Amino acid sequence: MEEVGILVSDQDKILALTMGLPASYNAVIVNFDSTPTDQLTLDNVIAHLLNEETQQTSGKTRFASPQAEDAQDEALSTISTS
Repeated sequence: MEEVGILVSDQDKILALTMGLPASYNAVIVNFDSTPTDQLTLDNVIAHLLNEETQQTSGKTRFASPQAEDAQDEALSTISTS
């Protein structure tokens, strides 16, 4: 759009980046919603999304529920032979 002379605001770019994200990014989106407008820059959003992707692909989500961790521990403890 910029190539044909249409101005695309950072807010429009942020919307384009965040609207198609899977549900696993919902906590990050809620965080963006509560961020003051003057701090919600495109660079800030990109950095947060990249950090979240890194967390999710490494198997550790920052916003994992304690119930999910407990369920995993319980499943592991039932397998124990001792």
